[in-house]
Amino acid sequence: MQLLTDVAFDVIRIRVSLVLAAVLCSACSQNQAVPAAVTHLTISTGTANGVLNLVGNALATAYTRHLSGVVVAVKSGRSVDDSFEDIQSGTADLGLVDSETAYVGYRRGVSAGAGPRSGVRAVAVLFPTAVQVFVRRDRHVVSVKQFKGLRMMVGERGGYADQAMQVILQSYSLDYANVRPEFSYTLSRVTDEHDPIDGVVFYTPFRNRAILDALDRADFQLVPINREHISAIQSTSERNHFLKSTVIPRQTYPGQDEDVLTVGEEILLLCRDDLPDGLVYDLTKVLFDSIPDLIRAHPAAAGINAERGPTTSVPLHPGAARYYRERELPR
Repeated sequence: MQLLTDVAFDVIRIRVSLVLAAVLCSACSQNQAVPAAVTHLTISTGTANGVLNLVGNALATAYTRHLSGVVVAVKSGRSVDDSFEDIQSGTADLGLVDSETAYVGYRRGVSAGAGPRSGVRAVAVLFPTAVQVFVRRDRHVVSVKQFKGLRMMVGERGGYADQAMQVILQSYSLDYANVRPEFSYTLSRVTDEHDPIDGVVFYTPFRNRAILDALDRADFQLVPINREHISAIQSTSERNHFLKSTVIPRQTYPGQDEDVLTVGEEILLLCRDDLPDGLVYDLTKVLFDSIPDLIRAHPAAAGINAERGPTTSVPLHPGAARYYRERELPR
């Protein structure tokens, strides 16, 4: 009788063990079936195939590769104004924008009557964008004051290069009555033997493909902006206050044997202010860890430096600020 009782208890224990095992296996199977949460982000990068777009695509790839559970898509647009408004409206989470647009947009909006855009924060200063003035070497021009009578290609009317050219000329007591502007970037004109242009003005990060193409077509040299004229340029308006002394390092372009002084500003990486602090901390860290990848996308990214990262024209996101504070702590 005792033997039967022991056998019955053994059977019960086995059945209970099997039931528990089945429950645990079912739970494991259910856990495996539930996918990990994925954070989808969008970065707005301006004109397709432009410098900012190329760097932005490389940054999106770096974020997706190195941040577990984060997938970043790229949104191209027409301008940095679009990128700024994309962040404010929530159609993008990150964006590449120049420091002047960021500051003016944050304070009062990028379009008339828009009002302050306080939903935008900074992640980092990236690299410079600068006015780059090229004139044919055979014109023997070494200063803007020698521009009288020159035919200068300045891009779209009202665009950044056009506006910059006008304030530079003004600082030398010149204007478009003295210099003949052409509002296009028809680079075939560079080699037009019958009606050639004398110079081209770009407002872009260094080593833009369009500049290199122009230099391949004809022998141009950079013309510096003299230091004493830069303060005059900065004083013309609030927006031009962000134009500061910028050096185009020697050997940036073929035949450039010396540093050339000009005016420029910084490109910033911005984000929505409501992104989680931990996420933005990680985004900031991966940005600086991925500089070699960004340089491969475009050489302008060689200007990215964590020491300058927090020197932005709008408030830092708390997550980015924590990254910079931790870099300053003793190791």
